[in-house]
Amino acid sequence: MRSFLKPLVPLLLVAALAFPMALTSGCGNNNDDPQYVQWEHETHREHQDFNKRSDPDKREYQDWRQKHGQH
Repeated sequence: MRSFLKPLVPLLLVAALAFPMALTSGCGNNNDDPQYVQWEHETHREHQDFNKRSDPDKREYQDWRQKHGQH
């Protein structure tokens, strides 16, 4: 039985390492940006993913960010 499992060990190792990365892919967005959250707070907006905002809201945020400096 052990000889049967030996070839599967590398495959299981790759799967174990790839699974967490697959779950977190695509998580990088502006929701994690402290300046974006500050802008929402200062402009009394509900929290929303940046990509779902209207074009005027996106432009307003970009203007606000330029005025407040980018770190």
